[in-house]
Amino acid sequence: MEYNYNQTQFSKILFAGVYAGIIATVATLTFNFFYRMSTDYNSSMIINVSSLIFGSLIVLEFCALVYLALTSFMKNPAIIYLIIIIAIGVLCLLGTSSVVHADNLVESTHFHGLLLGVISIFGLCAIAIPYFIKHADKFF
Repeated sequence: MEYNYNQTQFSKILFAGVYAGIIATVATLTFNFFYRMSTDYNSSMIINVSSLIFGSLIVLEFCALVYLALTSFMKNPAIIYLIIIIAIGVLCLLGTSSVVHADNLVESTHFHGLLLGVISIFGLCAIAIPYFIKHADKFF
């Protein structure tokens, strides 16, 4: 059965957020698995499978909604969106250095490595949202 319909800008942006969220979910789960396996770090209850799955989808849908809000104010919001996302990503990466997770230096270092990886993956997927919107016919 073939459907012939045009997608609205809202649906393209929403699907781009979902698509980026799914990619981020798979990437963070893979990173989480291999990072924990290579470092024997298993004590983080904050970064677990359920928080990675729901967190990536929620964060990237929020990023897509930010892009949607920017489209209502300007004709080509991709540059401003990328500046905002990169600035927030850098601030988050710098902020992870001040997080104290455990009294043990080794566990704290492993937690920082895991958190830096997850934030980096979220940031890269958030940066890809305008690309997914521009090339929606290839992805959706």
